[in-house]
Amino acid sequence: GMGETLTLRTPRPPLRRDVIAQALAALAGQETVFDIGVLTGWSPHESQPKPLTPGSAQVSMTEAIKAD
Repeated sequence: GMGETLTLRTPRPPLRRDVIAQALAALAGQETVFDIGVLTGWSPHESQPKPLTPGSAQVSMTEAIKAD
């Protein structure tokens, strides 16, 4: 709904070695911290199965996880 798409779909040229070398030289001797955030989303589709009605299970959870 926000118009967002997977950024990996749009191919971009890889970083050149000289750019990486320049970044490493600028950061040499410094403590560097990177924060990486990952956001995922999900939207229901009409082809997906619908969840069962609560209480309609054939087996109780206790029986399902009971060790033999």
